[in-house]
This record gives sequence, C-alpha cells and structure tokens, in this order.
Amino acid sequence: MKKAVIIGAGHSGCWAAYELAKEGFDVEVFEEDKNPGMHAVLICTYSLCDYLGFVPKSMNKISKAVLFSKNSRTELEFDRKRPDLMIDRMDFTKMLEKKAKSAGARFHYSSRFIGFSKNKKVIVSLKEKNKTKKIEADILIGADGTLSRVARAAGLHSNKKLIEISQAVVNLKEKVDREAMQIWFYPELTNYFFWLTPIDGRKVAIGIMAEKNSKKILNDFLKRFKIEKIIEYQHTLAPFYEKGRISSDDVFLVGDAAGQMKVTTIGGIVSGLRGAEALSKAIISNRSYNRELCGLNSELQIHAIARNALDKFNDKDYDNLLEMMNYKVKRLFYGHTRDELSKMVLKLALAQPKFLLFARRLL
Repeated sequence: MKKAVIIGAGHSGCWAAYELAKEGFDVEVFEEDKNPGMHAVLICTYSLCDYLGFVPKSMNKISKAVLFSKNSRTELEFDRKRPDLMIDRMDFTKMLEKKAKSAGARFHYSSRFIGFSKNKKVIVSLKEKNKTKKIEADILIGADGTLSRVARAAGLHSNKKLIEISQAVVNLKEKVDREAMQIWFYPELTNYFFWLTPIDGRKVAIGIMAEKNSKKILNDFLKRFKIEKIIEYQHTLAPFYEKGRISSDDVFLVGDAAGQMKVTTIGGIVSGLRGAEALSKAIISNRSYNRELCGLNSELQIHAIARNALDKFNDKDYDNLLEMMNYKVKRLFYGHTRDELSKMVLKLALAQPKFLLFARRLL
C-alpha cells in the first residue's frame, strides 16, 4: 500500500486525501493550525456541485448579478436550477475533511512542515509541540496554500504575484435583494472589482480585490452604504495563476500552492478541487500530472488572458463592455458558469462581435 503525506487541510488537500484514501492509499494529512481554515463567506458557481457530485450546505443562493461601471449598469441572470452558492469556508472544509476521514485518511493538527529529504522514499520532517518527527512516504503533496513551504523546500513553482482580498460582513440598515449580488468596476481604485453578496435580507458581505492597500480601499468604499453594524473583517492573499513547475519526482503541489486560481474573479475553490482530482488520477494511474491538468490549465490560461486585458481597462472600456451585453450574451451567462469560460469564449465573440474590439488590450 502506497503512503501519501499531504501538507495542508484546506479544500484541495482534503479532496486529494479523499480521492486517494478511497482508492486504498495510506493517507495522512498534516495541518499547521489547531483549527484549520477560517470563517469566510465565499461565493462559488454551481460547477462546485458538478465536481463534488452533490450540493453542499449553503448560506444563500444567488440567481442574478447586477453590474455597475461609472456610467452604465446591466443585469445577468443565472439558471435558478444552477445558482451561485454562498458558503462558509470553514464549514465547507470541515465537510470535506469528514468525507476524507470516512474514506480512511488520518488528520493531524498543530503539525508544522519544516522540510523533507529523499532516499528511496520521501522523508518528511514535521514539528509538533516543539518536537521534530519524521514520516516516511512514497508521495508528498503540498496543499499548504499561497505561501507554500513545500513549494519552497522542493524548489518548485512559487506564487510571485499575490492579490489582496479584503471583505467585511455587515448588517445594513435596509434590506437588499437576497438573490442578487452586486459588482462595481472602478479601475481608478482597483484593477479588479468590488462586490456585495447577500447572506440574508440585511446581512451582506462587501469586499474588494486589489494588488495593494485593499483594507484601506474597502473602508473608504464602505462609506457608500448605510451600515448598522460591522460584524467582522476578513482578509487573505490569493495567488495569481502563472505557469510553473508544480511537481518533481514524488513531490506535488495542488490548489493555491500550485497557483490554481481563475484570475478574472479570483476563484480558487472549484479550481482547487479540479487540481486535486487531476493529481489523484495521475497518482492512482501512474500518469503524468501535467497531462491530467491539461483541461484545468487551459481554463486558467484563458482567465489569465482575459485578466491581462481587463487590467488595461478604463472607465469608458467598462461602460462599453456593459452596454455590449446584449440578449445573446446574457443567455450565455444564463447557461454557463464563470468556471466554464473556455466553453464560452468563441460563443461570446459570435454573440457580440464588438467584444473583439477589446483584443487590442492584449497587445
């Protein structure tokens, strides 16, 4: 029986543990934190359910997006049978962990990865309660997040460009549409966007992605709303997808550690699950990890190309983009999720040929 050691008990680490354990692998997961994960409100497309094979517990379901630029506004409707899901990150990760444990994976907490060496097998060094212990394994998987120690120890891909994500969970004085998220494009403040996602009638998450100063920009943005109470702030760093070496012999990276992030919307849950599934298939079948990742890498590369263009947009470009969203374009967003951009690119160009005018932004 082959032994796999996984560093990191986030969503990609737990999913890899589950996939390998159910195929008979001896799987141990080591997590630095005593209580892994954090309570953070996330919005995921329904593609999450496609990859899980079931619908996870959600805080709310979103069936509409209202988009704003400086001088324009439009709405996109989603299939109500396939809505976006508002989930709690910690609850979601705990659910995946429980699933992995039921398949036979073993979890260890307050256990810090400090390095590894190789002989015939991988010797993993960990620190627990100020004591160092060594674990022998056939496979080492780094699922330890954006600032992966496994990546550094193995001399593999490191996330050079990072994006700040800051979010405030607040109670508003007035109710908002529970089924509609709101998105604002203000390129003078951030290359990315602001959002408001409803949790219930008055409780919402308001956030921003930016390359720097996200907390300050968010606090200024919050002044636009009539807020009754700020419940909590949430902040993290996300990787920017870049091609790089994410495996070496018996050492592999997955999820945020591998930069598996769609950089148009900085969504990493579905990408991380797809990465874990590809890695598990490669290990189980003794095939190339890169080959198993072809579909995911193609998807993420298209998002990276789109992000490169969007980074050059000004207010007028966003005004034009929203005004170009005709009925045909909106039907495409109704029938596809944001995790399926590769299926939409050609269809979007056919639905609205004027989108090709933005191709100059790629130059």
